[in-house]
Amino acid sequence: IYANQLRLNANTAVKLIGVSTNHLETEAATLSANAGSAGLYLTEATAITVGQTSALTVKRVGVDGSTLTDTTDVAQSNLASAGNLVLVSKIGSISTLAGTGNISAAGNLLISAGGLSTDSTRDTASDITLGGTVLNTAGHTSINAAGRILQNANVTASSALKTIELIAGRAITMATGTKVETNNGDVLFNAGTGAITLENIVAGTGSVALTASTDIIDLDTDGTTDISAKNLILTAGDGIGTGANHIDTAVDALTLSAGAGGAFVSEDDGLTVNTSTGAITVAVSRVAETAAISTPSTGQAATVTLEDLSTSNNGALVLVVESVGLTVFGGTTFATGITATGNVLLDVTGTLTLNAALDAGSGHVSLVS
Repeated sequence: IYANQLRLNANTAVKLIGVSTNHLETEAATLSANAGSAGLYLTEATAITVGQTSALTVKRVGVDGSTLTDTTDVAQSNLASAGNLVLVSKIGSISTLAGTGNISAAGNLLISAGGLSTDSTRDTASDITLGGTVLNTAGHTSINAAGRILQNANVTASSALKTIELIAGRAITMATGTKVETNNGDVLFNAGTGAITLENIVAGTGSVALTASTDIIDLDTDGTTDISAKNLILTAGDGIGTGANHIDTAVDALTLSAGAGGAFVSEDDGLTVNTSTGAITVAVSRVAETAAISTPSTGQAATVTLEDLSTSNNGALVLVVESVGLTVFGGTTFATGITATGNVLLDVTGTLTLNAALDAGSGHVSLVS
């Protein structure tokens, strides 16, 4: 279908738009759609915006061949499916508009810009800009951009234990007031060549893994919690937080790896480094273009495992625990729980228990409890 505005509606009972193995192929500027429980499967040739499509009036030809009757479809907004929802752009960005470009599904959900993560080459200028909310009431959610992900509205998986992943070839940026939230499901972010800028991630008893090529940045400076979860993995090629603006957490266990920019984390409550049995693992269910759960053989892993706190290239390590205390366990592979190449500060309100070695290399060490 080639059009400026494209309005699709098949929302009765088990009606569908496209099928999992044969998407409806489009080239449109603006899209709205409403599908039944059999799902919505679209592949767009270029860039597309999800938003309101205007009312449409056509002339219906009567049985006499000459009588014409106006037939109108009203304006339609949003992208909705009572089942799975898959929207893929081959080349070009996907944008959703606030208020009229919300995306909702009751099954597995994939939004992918610039091709699929399994493609050998992708259009790295293809961004996903979320002005409208993304709500999944029954399945797993994958948002994958060859370029950037710019999150300006909430992303929610409300069904128990369903996961969310955001994968960007470049950077992931959450805007002020936005949230990624699951009902005890794991959350995974991966920024391929850029930074992750955080606002709020809430995973309940699920765990969170953030991987950035450069930095993991706290958007706000007010000390409010950035990440609430059971366990947390932070990996950055340069820095995790800054000395003036820590990553603020409310988690049970933490592992991290940072470069020359160091790692700066403040924890609201009691904390362990590693778990009592070693490394932390975070796993999400990646949604393929068929809406099935896939096991990726290329691209970013859907499972991340990391042990210990570590920095390289003279990066400092500062960990503040504001109540209850801190226990450092050894990782699965090594007896050392903390390995740094710069200065180390463990500032703990409560008891500090070192059940594993701390090695700061040539840096200075301060243990405050």
